Amino acid sequence: MAQNMQEILMELTEEVPGLLAAAVVGMDGLPVADVARGPVNIEQISAQMTLLIKLVETSTEKLDAGTVQDYLLTTDKAYLLLHFLGNTQYFLGMSADRSKTNLGKMRLYNRVFAEKLIAAMPR
Repeated sequence: MAQNMQEILMELTEEVPGLLAAAVVGMDGLPVADVARGPVNIEQISAQMTLLIKLVETSTEKLDAGTVQDYLLTTDKAYLLLHFLGNTQYFLGMSADRSKTNLGKMRLYNRVFAEKLIAAMPR
């Protein structure tokens, strides 16, 4: 039986230690599915990250730097990783506590779960 996107994100939270939130977001800034540990305003963050993506894309186009594959924001407390899902209409966003997660493992699971989410998307 095929999983839905919400179930896949719940599974992702079990696999990535320190995961604070994860969401599948459309380029309109609206989350399609999301999970969060604690009080996180996913709708607001999704809209802001979508704006960031659009700003970075404008810069990479002007630099002729090629197609962006993913975005990694690193702070002293957290990692925020954004990865497009198959095309540029949706992305998987993940935020994790930097003291509790391994960045390499987070990136690996981001790619593995991106494939699961692509398969679960309505056609």
